Amino acid sequence: MITFAFSPNSIRNATFSLYPNGQPLYTLSTDVRSNSKTTISNAQTGAVVAYIERNEILPDTVKFSGKNEGKKTRVSKWLVSGKTPGKFPVTFMETKLGSCTWKSDPSYRLALFRPDDAKYASPIAHIQNTQQHLLLLIDDQLFNEDEVVYTNDEQMSALVDIVAAVSYLEGRLRGGDRPPGVGQGIAQEAFISSAMGQ
Repeated sequence: MITFAFSPNSIRNATFSLYPNGQPLYTLSTDVRSNSKTTISNAQTGAVVAYIERNEILPDTVKFSGKNEGKKTRVSKWLVSGKTPGKFPVTFMETKLGSCTWKSDPSYRLALFRPDDAKYASPIAHIQNTQQHLLLLIDDQLFNEDEVVYTNDEQMSALVDIVAAVSYLEGRLRGGDRPPGVGQGIAQEAFISSAMGQ
């Protein structure tokens, strides 16, 4: 597993680096007023590599500099909602290994599993919370440490895809990086309970 960190422990305003002593790879910044628009930029060049927009009425959208000619697409086409045979909510995402599955459960708050891992036994990527960082561990079958380069965003597109997915999905679990209102807090608790199968 290769370990990266979101520092501080945020998925909307953070520096993303190899952990523990790696050079910053990406910065995530979110519009302060709306808390709904997150930009992911190359930490060395400043080039925008991904942009996520969460909307209250219209569908959420995402765009990547290296995909779909840089055009916006619905998040629901990139991160596809589904259910396991046991009716557990999951999210499917295309990777070089095929349609992998993001799943949250008591063992892994948020983890990505191979298409052939029907028992969800061995994640190929997952997050770990620490007080200071949100760690992202990625198996080298999905992204090899030798592929970590600091100037070529096309070669890094597989990593950018995962970083953006974690930002979006973990953001849903957290209800954003701001204190929720009463109604939002209840909705967040219901979402987490549902995600944990409770």
